[in-house]
Amino acid sequence: MLSGARQGRRNDIINLTMTEVMILMVFAAMAFSFLAREEGMREADRLRAQVSVLEAERDRLAAENLTLTEKIHDLEKSLADLERLVAQLPPQDNRDHAKLVILPASQLDQLNSELARKQQSVVEQKRLIEELSKKLAKEGKGTGLPRCPTPAGFLVEATLLADGGYSFQKAWEPKDDEAVLALPGITGLLSGGRIASDEVRLHAQALFDWGNAQEVPCRFHVSTKVQRMDLDMFLRMLNTLETYFYVRKPKR
Repeated sequence: MLSGARQGRRNDIINLTMTEVMILMVFAAMAFSFLAREEGMREADRLRAQVSVLEAERDRLAAENLTLTEKIHDLEKSLADLERLVAQLPPQDNRDHAKLVILPASQLDQLNSELARKQQSVVEQKRLIEELSKKLAKEGKGTGLPRCPTPAGFLVEATLLADGGYSFQKAWEPKDDEAVLALPGITGLLSGGRIASDEVRLHAQALFDWGNAQEVPCRFHVSTKVQRMDLDMFLRMLNTLETYFYVRKPKR
């Protein structure tokens, strides 16, 4: 009888110990789950902050490119005014035109000095326009440039694939087929199936160069879709497209 009582107490102790162990395991699992959730939230906050920084930088570059474009237009107008003024001035050396233009030496010297100053200003304006144009072309993305007239809407729809590649589908109206298919690089983008980033850059550069070569430089517009992927890959692939096109971002 006594032995049975001892055995019962021992069983009670064992059962109590097992219960405590199970409770500790449950609490440990809950604590681990809580910590994992907190870590996930911190990572999400970090990624959101990174996106905000990138978007702010994109907006800054867009504003800077727009400012550069406006400055180029202003300089070109100023240059045209200067060239018209220079054209109205008498020749710098009037010896061959003595019968046509008779001016006092002092006035001639003054006009020659003014002409030299205007010509130097023209040279400086041209240099500045060239520098700004090169900077704008180097930074790309077409910010501040008008939409290329053909097609009127989106050129293509780009799908960002989960493996880092792209696929493209036509997005223009059938009436624009002839004009669009004559563009350099477009048939390469629409070759079908998956296209790697390097090949996208090759064909997109041809379209980018075509837009820059127009009398009024322009950019093509593309829309996008995206498969499930991590944020870094998405931003990297999107940036590739934004280097050459105006891009309508997908809803993620």
